[in-house]
Amino acid sequence: MHPSSVAGGPDMILLEELHEGALFHQLQQRFQRDEVYTYTGNILVAMNPFKSLPIYDRGHVQQYRDQPLGSMPPHVFAIANEAYYNMMRSKANQCVIISGESGAGKTETTKLILSYLAAVSTQSSLVQEQILDASPILEAFGNAKTVRNDNSSRFGKFIEVQFTPEGAIVGAKILDFLLERSRVVAQSPEERNYHIFYNLLAGATPEERATWDLQPPSAFEYLNRSGCMTVEGTDDAKALKTIREAFATLRFTNTSAIFKCLAAILHLGNTVFVPDVQDGAAVADRAPLQRAARLLGLDGDKLLATLVQRSTVTRGETFVTPLSCAQAQDSRDALAKALYGKLFSWIVGFINETTKRDDSLPFVGVLDIFGFENFATNSFEQFCINYANERLQFFFNQHIFRLEQEEYDRENIAWHTIAFVDNQACIDLISKKPLGLLWLLDEEAGFPKASDATCLDKFHATHDKHAHYVRPKTKAPAFGVRHYAGEVTYQIQDFLDKNRDTLRTDLMEVMSESHEPFVAELFKMIDLSQLEELLASHPALKTALGGGTGGTSPSSGKSPTVGAQFHGSLSDLIATLAACDPFFVRCIKPNMQKAPGAIDRALVLTQLRCAGMLETIQVRKAGYAVRLPMVQLISRHAMLCASAGDPAITPAEACRRIMAQLPDALLGQWQIGLTKVFMKGQVDTALEVLRARKRHQYAAHIQSVVRGWIQRRRYAALLRQYTIAATAARVYVARRRRRRVLSGILRAQAAWRASRVRRVFRI
Repeated sequence: MHPSSVAGGPDMILLEELHEGALFHQLQQRFQRDEVYTYTGNILVAMNPFKSLPIYDRGHVQQYRDQPLGSMPPHVFAIANEAYYNMMRSKANQCVIISGESGAGKTETTKLILSYLAAVSTQSSLVQEQILDASPILEAFGNAKTVRNDNSSRFGKFIEVQFTPEGAIVGAKILDFLLERSRVVAQSPEERNYHIFYNLLAGATPEERATWDLQPPSAFEYLNRSGCMTVEGTDDAKALKTIREAFATLRFTNTSAIFKCLAAILHLGNTVFVPDVQDGAAVADRAPLQRAARLLGLDGDKLLATLVQRSTVTRGETFVTPLSCAQAQDSRDALAKALYGKLFSWIVGFINETTKRDDSLPFVGVLDIFGFENFATNSFEQFCINYANERLQFFFNQHIFRLEQEEYDRENIAWHTIAFVDNQACIDLISKKPLGLLWLLDEEAGFPKASDATCLDKFHATHDKHAHYVRPKTKAPAFGVRHYAGEVTYQIQDFLDKNRDTLRTDLMEVMSESHEPFVAELFKMIDLSQLEELLASHPALKTALGGGTGGTSPSSGKSPTVGAQFHGSLSDLIATLAACDPFFVRCIKPNMQKAPGAIDRALVLTQLRCAGMLETIQVRKAGYAVRLPMVQLISRHAMLCASAGDPAITPAEACRRIMAQLPDALLGQWQIGLTKVFMKGQVDTALEVLRARKRHQYAAHIQSVVRGWIQRRRYAALLRQYTIAATAARVYVARRRRRRVLSGILRAQAAWRASRVRRVFRI
């Protein structure tokens, strides 16, 4: 193996051997030295150490502050610093896209980036503290233990942190995506519901326990069926204390109402339905439902009636249809999911309102979104999650491969094409109108008699021959998709219901009539004009819904489906990312056991393969990570060469003269195109170092001139003082001399007179 591979250096671009084994060996060498970060040019690969490392304190923040990327050992702080100073320098929006599978460390990486941005902000403020304190709240309500990750994000978020021109944090905005609402009512074995339920039951005060009828997790059906109610190393009571403190920082005034909603959800889950004598449903024990109704400010009898029967209005006449036990249970679960989903949306909205900002100012955005998932059983949630990862991988490919190669061709830069895996066909299979899987699913959702089976038949009939679609060889109720990260089989069961995910109108009406103002606010009915206004403010969502069928058109009076909303939100997100200067952090999970120090070769290689890291290294090694418009290069670096400012020469010649100031060792690592200068990262770093050195020289010269001026003024003042003193001394000396002369004259006169008198007497 080549020495550069054995050494385990900080940047994989420097590898002489480009194959998967060399990549793994490089990462393994560094991982075993607790060096969990490695560069691929300006892309950061982060290995989850599954332990605490002493590299995130205030001292490390100061070490990376103001340092060009590559001048310090690889670190997430270096990426955050580069994004921050790029924003300050260009006044353009930046984004850090964090990707990786579940348990790879994306959420922790997000928190580290936010903490760094807060630390380097030019002044401390309440909004900084509020942005940081939003994290434990969002984690509590949006994260849960899964079989792969004890703190798995079950929603995606894009956090925009906004800055003043001077570099101070002034606001933030959180965009959330696809909360896994089904987890509220059911979890897979050895998984937990959302953290907040366990936090509340462990940390509630005695008064709260009595008022809200709280019991241990084992007493609640929504928590005990998975067989997992604790997480090793997690103190749920302490977590609730942290959440209360965060609520206070963010000035939440409805914390009690929030906790009451959570308690009501748990009591709803304990409501058991049994058949009644008329083939309808009744409750086995009214107590849990009455507790839920009391906490929600509802009439218990009315809530029960709405759960066990459906009311519909046709031509002004109301028809009541009894529901079976299974249907009543579905209604109960739908209510619990809707309540939690609306509660989560309200919390995100309140945080945004508290930290609201001026949209005209630049921001650094951090994207923390669910990683690619492939479980033993994959449902609609995994389908949406993996679709999101396909879109993000395509964005990565566009930025790293396709757009880069197209720009080299436009600028006449010498370049050789590198092949990469293009996943456009897979994205088209899922979302291209009118026959993409999402749109077929929406179409089926519009037919009352449609079922998961009819939907699956339509999938098979439409895409049986598609290269990325997999039809099972058996008659299993499933279908497969060949994603960029591997083939995934999806069970079609509940796809239609989860895509509709609507709460019956009569249940919505009951909840909106709650005597609890907070609950009534959550369930305010949105009329069609409000929906049109919402769509007008989200163009991608309107495009996604326009022309669709199956309850996705506003004019039809039906709610947009989950799939259509997610597709629209995702398109808006991609458009936002495309308008930013992106940085990428690829998080890698070293082993499935979450064991410190252990590294699984096959697992790591699979993740590197899925992330396209080998191709990325080839592109970064052959390409130019930094490209600056000529005008910008001249404006920033003209000080390096006096003749670069000559108006008689072309911008290209001015740039050539500037670049000529670089050491000969960097020749061949930059090229001048038609409108831009292309350079590798180390060239940009070298320019910044030369610029800093020249500025230091100028500063030293200015300081010497100023010091000389100060000394000359001081000398002139001293000279004036000396002249005055000398003049005074001369006057003083002259006066003393005059007095001595006069005294001598007087003595001489007296002696002469005395002599005359004595002479007279002698005569």
